[in-house]
Amino acid sequence: MTPHARIVLHALAGLCALPSIFGSAPDRVQGEVSVGENELKVIYNTISGEYSVQVDNQTWISGGATPVTVPGYHLVASCAESTSGIDAFGSYIKATIAWGDSATKDIVVNTSVRVYKEQEMAIFAQVWPSGWTAPKKPPPPAPPARSCTTVYKGFDQRGGTDYAKHGNTTDAECCALCAADPQCEAWVTNFAVKMCFLIKGTITARFQRSDRHCGFMGAVPPASDAALITAFPNFNMTFTASASPLGFLTWGGCQVQDPVFGNWTGRDNSEHFDGKTTGEPLVLHTLSPTGARALVISPLGNYFVGGQMADGMGNLLCGIRNSVATLPKGFTHETIVYAGHGINNTMSGWGDVLLSVSGKPRTDPYDDFVLSHLGYWTDNGAYYYHEHGDFPNAEEALKAVHADLLGRSIPVRYFQWDDWWMESTGDTSGILSWEPQPDIFPSGFTDWLEIPLSMYAPCYSAENVWINDYKWKIDSPTFMHNALPLDPQFYTDLFKNGSKIGQRMFEQDFLCTYNTGTSLTNSDVDSGAIWMAGMDAGAKANGQTLQWCMMNPCHALHSTLVHTMTNGRATSDNCRGSAHNIQSMGQTGLLYYSLGFFASRDNVWTTASDVNQTGCNRYCSEPNAHADNAVAVLGGGPYGPSDAFSLTDRSMVMHACRTDGVLLRARWPLAALDAMFTRPSADGALVWAAHDDFYSASGVYRWSYVMGVNLMSPYTLAPADLYQGQAMPEGTEFVAWRVTLNTSNPDYLQHSPLHRITQGGPPLELPACPPLPNGPSVAHFGVAPTFPNGITLLGDLSKWATMSSHRITDMMVQAGGDVIFTVVAAPKEVVTLSYTTGHEHAASTADAKHVTCDFGTGTPSCGGRSGGDTDCGLTVQCTTSGCVCH
Repeated sequence: MTPHARIVLHALAGLCALPSIFGSAPDRVQGEVSVGENELKVIYNTISGEYSVQVDNQTWISGGATPVTVPGYHLVASCAESTSGIDAFGSYIKATIAWGDSATKDIVVNTSVRVYKEQEMAIFAQVWPSGWTAPKKPPPPAPPARSCTTVYKGFDQRGGTDYAKHGNTTDAECCALCAADPQCEAWVTNFAVKMCFLIKGTITARFQRSDRHCGFMGAVPPASDAALITAFPNFNMTFTASASPLGFLTWGGCQVQDPVFGNWTGRDNSEHFDGKTTGEPLVLHTLSPTGARALVISPLGNYFVGGQMADGMGNLLCGIRNSVATLPKGFTHETIVYAGHGINNTMSGWGDVLLSVSGKPRTDPYDDFVLSHLGYWTDNGAYYYHEHGDFPNAEEALKAVHADLLGRSIPVRYFQWDDWWMESTGDTSGILSWEPQPDIFPSGFTDWLEIPLSMYAPCYSAENVWINDYKWKIDSPTFMHNALPLDPQFYTDLFKNGSKIGQRMFEQDFLCTYNTGTSLTNSDVDSGAIWMAGMDAGAKANGQTLQWCMMNPCHALHSTLVHTMTNGRATSDNCRGSAHNIQSMGQTGLLYYSLGFFASRDNVWTTASDVNQTGCNRYCSEPNAHADNAVAVLGGGPYGPSDAFSLTDRSMVMHACRTDGVLLRARWPLAALDAMFTRPSADGALVWAAHDDFYSASGVYRWSYVMGVNLMSPYTLAPADLYQGQAMPEGTEFVAWRVTLNTSNPDYLQHSPLHRITQGGPPLELPACPPLPNGPSVAHFGVAPTFPNGITLLGDLSKWATMSSHRITDMMVQAGGDVIFTVVAAPKEVVTLSYTTGHEHAASTADAKHVTCDFGTGTPSCGGRSGGDTDCGLTVQCTTSGCVCH
């Protein structure tokens, strides 16, 4: 069914004599104006300013009972208009109220609602015809000496060293300990080891150890923007006339690692909407077991300064933060309300709208060198993060690692350099230059590693070497004295310099610090966008891509305007030792892929749990390499082992890639399933899936890679839970198997037993997998459809994604029953595919049949593609009797 829009308007006497406000000639509002029938309705009372949003004729949210206010003015509704028009999103009808100053009668702000005919979407807008300037306020009083507000709580030690530590303290207790100690210049809590560190030293000292404490992504001193200039829309969170209870889902925190979901109770959910770091987008949904209806609310633009916040009185306010001092003439801020069927599907449709504003396509991982190739990483949690082991320096350590990987046929294609090699005053106080410290990289900024690189920058110090050569915005020196590059040429030159030594991707870190710990991106409406536009242009000019790290949700939304941004971190730094660090990956992955980019798990270790990587500066063993490595690959972000010299487990790495280092990705990355949110009995269970889809005339054949994470009780899934609205071929049966590590043959994953599941018949049951004492636990399953001819193609069982598009492609299900497809591989690679025949499945994958394609013999068809890779193809034909590779 094609949805139609309807907007119902109640008249306000008087016609606005302001034709410049409207896209077409306005009409006097007389009673109701409607277009078609409705799945999404907005009812807007232009007399009172109240409005409500209905889905399927049930009111889900309402607002406007709190009057529109603007600091410095007393507003009254001057006039109301209705218009219609067409814009980039389609045809719409629109209702507008002009709000004037009661004293001067001048129009201060116009509020409007557009409802679209071709899709279930409404856009609320506030327009400032003459702009706005904040009234002057007296400066805040100075805080008392040695109070917690004057003791820095940071992500790093600002150049200092630990001199004292205390166990099992809260943030408040740690802060108080520092405030009471004259030696203390900073305090840091480390949740991973439940410690409070007191720090002293100067900001010019260089770190000899990590300057970021794993698991701690807490707030820096709060910005003074806890309110909005004008709230429109302004939804009442406590009222809904929906006949059915609703659930909700929203995101927040640094690394967007604090997604929250549950039952929507309005005021009780208000803590998750602070207007700065949490509450975007908001998803409301029914609790239907299948086919849930969903509604997404978020800003549509101005992402660095827009916010959705709870006011403590039961209202959800949408608008511009009051940290912004000036709005330019004609400034517009919009909030989108988008409805659909299914949570994942509705989120994707909402994301499509945001992406369409700039025309950014969804990221294809095989167009990105880093996303499509095996790397080696040195981020926080890696063995060589601020360490060089038994080697004389980091340069010699990385050279040795590179030689070891290649010597053992581990096809690494790039290295990542994090924050530890450059001249810096600390991550949050900022880098000084991109020049290596000579005792770390004696060969300097040259191509001494002879391999492509992913490069990095944290915050930028206002004392950096570029400060006089480019335009910068500089923050107050009273906190960290950061700077923000606003010159479009800065990143073009920086990345050109990086390309000389092989830079293929650039990671910008500490975005949440800029958002909440400085005024650089939240004090005006342009600076954040200008910063990212320059970064985007620089990456595009040099053929590179971007990763963003330590994002708040506002940065994830802004990525839709940055074409070269392809991936972002979705968990805190992976330092191991925590069962819960991984738990945001599926929910945040859902948000990220809806917005067109991929979720990064961070670097991983590949060793078994009984291997101790002695000398690391973190938790020195990997509790569950299966969980970390599978989630990193299926999540779609960069895959970068980071073990010590000679310890990288080749078998574990090769589950992710071909023999040439090309990663075997799932077409649909790992994301939380709708069922996780819509079942009242789910009780917070984390159940995610990635998918590979192949299309036929009868529907979609879907292979799913299912992950239950830290499950406290069993969880069942039907095939429809995995298809989530995709067209399932009628009568399709499925085969499921559990995936575990194979200790007897580590080159292959253990897949057994096989059991058949059907829609309406036996479900897939994920067993309980409680968290380990020091790491996550997973129940990992593969699910494959059975073709009409009885063949169930399990795929390449040596890989996490057994049916990746860079392993299997060009599938045809012929009318006569045969299935024909192409197997893709690197030159000389040998690929074995597993399958079962007939509708009676084998007992385990060990009993399955196999077909082998040898790309070192015969005449495979081979061709080059971007990234320096060669893809070779052979054809496989499967009949009722089995499969043959030609």
